Amino acid sequence: EGEEKEGRVVKENKREAEEEAETERGELEGEGEVAGEGGGSGGEGEGAEDAAAAAGPPPLTPAEMDALIDRSILHALRTTVKDKTDLPLPGSIFWSQHVVPSRPAGGALLDVKKCTHKKLSKLLQVKATEGLLTVKEDRHTKEMVLTSVNRRHPALTAFTPHETAAEAKV
Repeated sequence: EGEEKEGRVVKENKREAEEEAETERGELEGEGEVAGEGGGSGGEGEGAEDAAAAAGPPPLTPAEMDALIDRSILHALRTTVKDKTDLPLPGSIFWSQHVVPSRPAGGALLDVKKCTHKKLSKLLQVKATEGLLTVKEDRHTKEMVLTSVNRRHPALTAFTPHETAAEAKV
């Protein structure tokens, strides 16, 4: 049993290392193109792609990602999450079907791994300690589940909805 668990940990660490290496390769390739070291044939199509990559916004800091995620969560809680029909709501469904579509139009893509909390479960727990919502851990899946929303929370009552990326596409 110990060897099996150890093997699983090794596989997970190997997978994480491969993902990090792939991300770093992508970032390094992107930096090379921006700096003009792409080494391509210099064709018109490639130049347009390089210019588009160079014109892209710089990556957000963890504090900026936190602010963007907070704004998106408030928008989702204010506009799309309904107490009677949606709750209880698994954290993954809350994130994918409510928070991500609620990001501001023109804003960066939301990524929990790039915020200060690093995990959705920790983010939801922090929001629970702030009194914005209540969560519990599902005994079987170990996933955080939204059980209620404090509709009287000052941050939620003071929030004014914004145009979302989903609305901008339509």
